[in-house]
Amino acid sequence: MSKYSAIPNDLEAFWMPFTANQQFKSNPRMLVSAQDMHYKSQDGRDILDGTAGLWCVNAGHKRKKIVTAIQAQVEELDYAPAFQMGHPKAFTLANKLTEITPKDLNHVFFTNSGSESVETALKIALAYQRIKGEASRTRLIGRERGYHGVNFGGISVGGIVSNRKMFGTLLAGVDHLPHTHLPEVNSFSKGQPEHGAELADDLTRLIKLHDASTIAAVIVEPVSGSTGVLIPPKEYLTRLRAICDQYGILLIFDEVMTGFRVHIGGAQGLYKVRPDLTTLGKVIGGGLPVGAFGGRTDIMQCIAPLGPVYQAGTLSGNPIAMASGLATLTALEAPDFFQNLHAMTHRLTEGLSSLAESAGIGLSTVGQGGMFGFFFSGQGPVSNFEAVMAGDADQFNRFFHSMLDQGVYLAPSPFESGFVSASHTSEDIDRTLEKAERALQSL
Repeated sequence: MSKYSAIPNDLEAFWMPFTANQQFKSNPRMLVSAQDMHYKSQDGRDILDGTAGLWCVNAGHKRKKIVTAIQAQVEELDYAPAFQMGHPKAFTLANKLTEITPKDLNHVFFTNSGSESVETALKIALAYQRIKGEASRTRLIGRERGYHGVNFGGISVGGIVSNRKMFGTLLAGVDHLPHTHLPEVNSFSKGQPEHGAELADDLTRLIKLHDASTIAAVIVEPVSGSTGVLIPPKEYLTRLRAICDQYGILLIFDEVMTGFRVHIGGAQGLYKVRPDLTTLGKVIGGGLPVGAFGGRTDIMQCIAPLGPVYQAGTLSGNPIAMASGLATLTALEAPDFFQNLHAMTHRLTEGLSSLAESAGIGLSTVGQGGMFGFFFSGQGPVSNFEAVMAGDADQFNRFFHSMLDQGVYLAPSPFESGFVSASHTSEDIDRTLEKAERALQSL
């Protein structure tokens, strides 16, 4: 076998993230090409991509205008430093981001990942409070079941216990709001749940516990995406915004998943709630490694040399990545892009619900924009959080592998979001549902 063949002779050196490495390497599944929303595997199979490239290719794989933009940029300028130098595409993409997002995202700083964006936003929040003369504000508030990347700050404010239990206290003084998953009252909600806005008021409890003078910022995913898809209850984000304003606390929206997936202006554009800082990633690179964060001018001025926060990246604002991001966002601005995306997602989730009901299987589905998720509940509809946690694992795993065997790749965990892209056709959704019916009947 050639050194550069589809399955190399030696698979040991590359340690894969979020993967059972020994299991994978005993039976490797190699992807060798992609087009629209289909991968091609090393054995010649077409595999429908139900995650939109792990949430990165909202416009689809190998979209011609994006490919052309990348090729042209490589031929023109492959790299430029961002230290005392610049190149046009970084400024153009930053301007586009500020134009399509709501007020208060005035400036953009490019990074290379969502994790890096979160980490820096937390640093800036702390520095901003100190510069204002409120150095006692060192506490950060996250939310249970929230995901904010894999660095120390993101793990600290994140609410997924298994991600942080090996690392002691991590950042000191962090606390968490309760999650918003209330299946006992919202099981049959469509769109934003009717119940749960009052959960935002738990921030006032934390303020009473710690005192507002110690709290620098609150960070939440407007729509949670790594714990299933949890759409915020009606007025929940509005209440968080009001409490933060009342007590001088910064509000950070982690829109690494939701940015340009649920609305052209992100979740803040959809729900009409403005954060003080926003973190972005995934979609804005069109499959290339790009992250970003941004916010109000007075906050962003904390970054050196105007402020004390040193932040830099050798590859931040890389011309090739900027060209890809600019072409991607241009594609997303097409008329009815998000209406069509939401309609396709709705068709998929409603179809799954109907098929599960016919098979006598308890299944809870949810979708927002291009995001979708589903939980198996064992017997009957989901009634409480404990039922979700106890009932889904075995059925989900069997369903996932049955779908994969049939050539449909979904998010490999019930706590991860699936995604529909602009390249998914009605025929793709129909074929997915046909295969889902066979998978459900086999459970």
